Amino acid sequence: PVFVISSFVRSARAGEGSRLLRALQVEWERTGAVVLLHPANEAVADYYARHGAEPDSGTRAVMRFDYRAAVTA
Repeated sequence: PVFVISSFVRSARAGEGSRLLRALQVEWERTGAVVLLHPANEAVADYYARHGAEPDSGTRAVMRFDYRAAVTA
């Protein structure tokens, strides 16, 4: 599957976003998903990169989690 996330809203509770993102990553890895993210700015791009996302092209306007290799045929 391929998913597109256009925004990831911050919470007032420290660490809540990271916990949510990690829970989603477990599901994405289980299903071999590719997830495209559109970071609003460089700070958000840095956040995604710290969680394992990579640029989808030469810029970080679109970033990607790619879990296809996690699923064997």
